[in-house]
Amino acid sequence: EAEREVLSAVLVDASVIEALTKGLVREDFYGQGHQYIFGALLDMYAQAVPIDVVTLAQALKDRGQFEQAGGARSIGELINRAGTIKNIDAYIAIVREKASRRRVLEAGEALIAAAHSTYDGALEAALERMDRAKQARAELLTPTQSWKWATDANMDSLKDDAPRPIVVSSAIDALDEHLPAGGFEGGN
Repeated sequence: EAEREVLSAVLVDASVIEALTKGLVREDFYGQGHQYIFGALLDMYAQAVPIDVVTLAQALKDRGQFEQAGGARSIGELINRAGTIKNIDAYIAIVREKASRRRVLEAGEALIAAAHSTYDGALEAALERMDRAKQARAELLTPTQSWKWATDANMDSLKDDAPRPIVVSSAIDALDEHLPAGGFEGGN
């Protein structure tokens, strides 16, 4: 639902795309059709192409992705559900949250597969993937949640003699830009 609301909001007010470029990436969308639509919208925005139903449909056709994106029916559904843009930040947060959870799940599945693999680098690659998923997840947390997560993670680091500290965003971009590590860095 939130994915459709995000995409339809752009068709209601094309200026919404600016907020989307700061908060979402194509892979944040679960449905492949939504990924195609979002990718087309991003490219249209980057090329300063006016965004509406007709130009979106044409952009998808030009890419050979119109049918893969769901065709006229999918575009029509976006138009039919086009409502308000006042809750766009909440919709973006929902899409990011769900994407973050999927990445953790996928990383967990990769760990399971790596545990059964005979390939030498499989486990290390899966652990790196999990670390990236955990870091991305931490970036979504509120400052209080981030502090708890960082504290818990650093306590685990002490037990495992891990060499690198965890850096957690303060959730205030202007502050993070001035911190040497780009966020709060836990100590050992």
